[in-house]
This record gives sequence, C-alpha cells and structure tokens, in this order.
Amino acid sequence: RDGKAEILVRGNNFHLCLYNGNCAFWVLQKSENHYHRLLFGTDYMDITENGDQVLPSRRNGFSDIVMKMHINASDTDYSYFGFDGRRYILRKCLVNTPKAGSYEDPKWEFITCNKYQRRIG
Repeated sequence: RDGKAEILVRGNNFHLCLYNGNCAFWVLQKSENHYHRLLFGTDYMDITENGDQVLPSRRNGFSDIVMKMHINASDTDYSYFGFDGRRYILRKCLVNTPKAGSYEDPKWEFITCNKYQRRIG
C-alpha cells in the first residue's frame, strides 16, 4: 500500500523447479526502471496457487508471506516471512509431519523446523 507495485514470481517448468515440485519464488518491487528483490525462496507448486502465499497479516506496511516446501513423501515445510522495512526475513518455520511412532496409522502434527532437524538427525 505504498504506491509501488510488488510482483510475485514463481517458476512452473523444469528450468525453475525441482523434480519434487519445489519451484523458485520471488517477491519483487518495481522502482523506476528496475525491480528490487524483497524475497527469494522456494514454493511447492502442487499445493499452492500463486498468490496464496500472501497472508492477511502485515508488518511495516507489507503483507506477510508463507512458502511451502515439499521435504519428502510425507513432510512439508511452512516458512513464514515478515517485512523488516527493507526485505522479508524468516519469522517462523514449521513442518507438518507424522507424529513420531505413528507411521502405520499417521497422526499429523506441526513441529518447529529446529525440532524436525533434531528428529531426523
């Protein structure tokens, strides 16, 4: 809402995506004759339409962003970014994963990315 156009860009072919559906994703801001990168990451294209990354919450005048990343056959990373006045920074990271020990009849839970990293070693 600052009068400058922001653009969401996400890859959708083998040049900008990995075999698992994780694609390059940018938030760009137009200023005069060029674009300034506010955020770069990856987003899982099979479960998110482009634009669904934008959340209703805001920081410093810019919408918060969530990107999902396919980790493996069962686990998905949700990375939440907020604008710090110059660029987007990671605010929270969660993984949707089966609860430990529930693999035959999975019970799903969200855990922090740090806890997930400790769990997988």
